[in-house]
Amino acid sequence: MDPNKILQLLGVRAVLLPIRAKSKAPAVSSWQKLTFEDTQSDWYQSLLQRAPAIAVLLGDASEGLCSIDCDSDDYLGEFLELNPRLADSFRTKGRRGANIWLILETAGQRCPSTKRLYAGDVAVGEFRADGGQTIVAGRHEKGGTYQVLCCSPPVRIRPNEIAWPGGKNGPGSLGSSKFSQDSDSSPNSASSVSLGLLNLLHNNEKINESLRAEEELAADPVTGRYYKKFLAKKFTAQQGMRNDHMVQMVTFLHEAVSKELCMKLVRFFYLINQVEYNDSLEHHMKAAEAHYNACDVRWLQGFGGQVRAPLAELPDRHRCAMRICSALARLDLPESPAGEFYLSCNELGDRLCLHPPQAQRILKQFESFDMILMLQPGSKRETGKKARATRYKWLI
Repeated sequence: MDPNKILQLLGVRAVLLPIRAKSKAPAVSSWQKLTFEDTQSDWYQSLLQRAPAIAVLLGDASEGLCSIDCDSDDYLGEFLELNPRLADSFRTKGRRGANIWLILETAGQRCPSTKRLYAGDVAVGEFRADGGQTIVAGRHEKGGTYQVLCCSPPVRIRPNEIAWPGGKNGPGSLGSSKFSQDSDSSPNSASSVSLGLLNLLHNNEKINESLRAEEELAADPVTGRYYKKFLAKKFTAQQGMRNDHMVQMVTFLHEAVSKELCMKLVRFFYLINQVEYNDSLEHHMKAAEAHYNACDVRWLQGFGGQVRAPLAELPDRHRCAMRICSALARLDLPESPAGEFYLSCNELGDRLCLHPPQAQRILKQFESFDMILMLQPGSKRETGKKARATRYKWLI
């Protein structure tokens, strides 16, 4: 769909986001900080024209535009029955349920953040708002295209005018008196408590769990070192990006560390950043393990049939050591051109969660089977001289 046509349907100066192919993730960095003016350059408009799908940055950046994501047709029907006014609001559909688009009027105050919607203990959708994004047009990541079910403009509505199934006052503090129609109340009065403060109090338990996770990580120097090296500098937690980041992390870590260490790192990233996420830790870890196993299958499939079967029978530590050596050898660095790499027994041991002598035996076995060739032995640290890892050549 043409970006200008989307803006006409939405009726506001919405911030449109290009989406990556077969993904729900925006194809631009720092997308939550974009303004409408940022999206008007020729370069950005060209990205939108070429993108397989287009999303909208919701909330204040798009003049209060929000969406209610109903996961099922049952919940959608129940919601619209309670809110007939929104039945004529702009509505889109991916593969199930629908997204009801609306413009939230907050009496000059900030738009609320994204909230999960529940029927009892069952998640049934999301109220997507400030800082979130919803795909509005283009190809769905699992096939098919997004459809426009109702092309009327988004309805303008106050938070306390929305009725929620189950008789509850909406997700979290969305329907609180802070959004009263009376906009003359004092900003310091109890009835106009900051939504940011309410969100902070609501997430207090998650914040404390995050602090405990940071303390736990600090007490584990090996895991802490790889967390800082592989994750902390490369990933910034964002709402809606948990699964995409998990896939990227596990894909990389599969060739960098053991499965045990990979799962520990992915777990710590979730715990430290859990305020940003709606999915449970259990769901996160099951997805991470499933993707790690899929990476294992793809890696084995890269070998011929005569090699693949016996390779699959090797101990996990040996297969992981092979991936680590191979990945290091692919790097083309000034100190080690492609095909060569530096690796100490201590470093390999830490990556495999083994003692250095165990890692040394694996490297010796690789040498004896002509998988690697030692080019230069390592050296210990001496006064005024740094330690140097052993230099190898990868022969496979």
